Amino acid sequence: MRLSLLLLAAGLGLVPGAGWALNLQPEDLVYAVDVAVFKDAARVTVSFKGTGNNVYEAEIDGAVQGFAGLFTGRRRDRFRSRMSFTEGRLKPLYYSEEVWRRGRYRRREYHFDRANGRLELWTAEGMGPARLKWQTDLRQTVYDPVSALYNLRAGTLGAIRAGESLVVPGLPYPRPEDIIFRIGPQQEGRQKVAMQVRQGASGDELETLYLLFDRYWVPVAAWTWLGAFGKVSGRLTAGP
Repeated sequence: MRLSLLLLAAGLGLVPGAGWALNLQPEDLVYAVDVAVFKDAARVTVSFKGTGNNVYEAEIDGAVQGFAGLFTGRRRDRFRSRMSFTEGRLKPLYYSEEVWRRGRYRRREYHFDRANGRLELWTAEGMGPARLKWQTDLRQTVYDPVSALYNLRAGTLGAIRAGESLVVPGLPYPRPEDIIFRIGPQQEGRQKVAMQVRQGASGDELETLYLLFDRYWVPVAAWTWLGAFGKVSGRLTAGP
C-alpha cells in the first residue's frame, strides 16, 4: 500500500518536459484523488525548489479527507527527496517517508553518503529520535522513487521513445529493486507512461502506475489499483 500511494502521489507531478528540464524551475501542483466510489477522497500537493549550490528539494504530501478518511484512519503520507545535480543527474542525498495514521506517526530516512560509500536507513516511531536500522555499501548510484521520477522528467535517463523502457536501480532494502519506466504510444496528442518496480532476484513486478500527459507534457491523470480499495485515480486541479 505504501508503494502504491507513493507512486500515485509522486507520478502526478513529475513528467519529462524539455522546458522544465532546462531550467529546473520551482513549481507547486495540486491534485484531487478518487478512491473507488469516493470522489475527491484525497488531496495531494507536489512542490519542487532549488536551495542553492545545485541542490534541489522535492516534497509530495497527500492526505485522505472526507468520508474516505474513516476507512484509512485519516491517513497522511509525506515524501521528501533532497538531490544534488552532479555528473549530469539529480543524485539523492536524503530521502524520507512519513506516515500519520490513527493518531500514530512513523518515519524512515535514507542517508546517501557517497563520499564514504555508505547508504543508511534510519527509522523512528512517534516523535522520538531516529535510530539506525540498516546500512550497506553504496557501490553505485541508487534512486528513491521521487528522485528517479525527477530524473525521468529532466531527461537525464536517456531518450524517451514509445515502446522503449528506461531502468534505474532503486533502494536495495529490503531487497534490491529496479525502477522501470515503460514509454507507451501517443494517442490524440496524449502520452502514456507506466512506472513499475521490479524487486528481488525473481524479478517480480509489483504495483504499476499509469500516467497520462497532454501534448505539453503536463500530467492530466494518473491511476493504479490498490488492493481492496480498487482503482485509485488522480487529476490535476491547480498548477501551471
